[in-house]
Amino acid sequence: MKIGYGCYISKNWNAIPAKIIHAEVDSLKYQDTNGRWKTSYSPKVSYEYNYNDTVYVGNRYSWVKSYDNDELHDAAKRLVYRKQKEKEITIFVNPAKPSEAVVERMCDSGAFKSYTFGGVFIFSIVSIFIAAFLFSRRKRRNH
Repeated sequence: MKIGYGCYISKNWNAIPAKIIHAEVDSLKYQDTNGRWKTSYSPKVSYEYNYNDTVYVGNRYSWVKSYDNDELHDAAKRLVYRKQKEKEITIFVNPAKPSEAVVERMCDSGAFKSYTFGGVFIFSIVSIFIAAFLFSRRKRRNH
């Protein structure tokens, strides 16, 4: 839900260039359900940007801090590469509160699509059970 909310509130934020101050691939080690140790990755970044003649420093990559082995791992490696090549990135800045910025709104990401599909699926299942419950109560009253 936080990703969906973040996409909604930042849809009109301004896309501007930013200079990467620091970028790294952050890792998280965890045990899966079979007791095997696994590692997932996430971008860790700080950046500097100029908005309305004021310089800000931000460190938020996206609306939620999450880890994976695909999309976020690749994003982290791209940020490190761009830092090494001294290339700028594009960030999204809140025009009403310029100290708020994100690198990735995740509105088009696989994670957002998965969360959206999962939310709709769960909502549908719960709705079916509620409708069935109400229908069965109504049927008992009529008999």
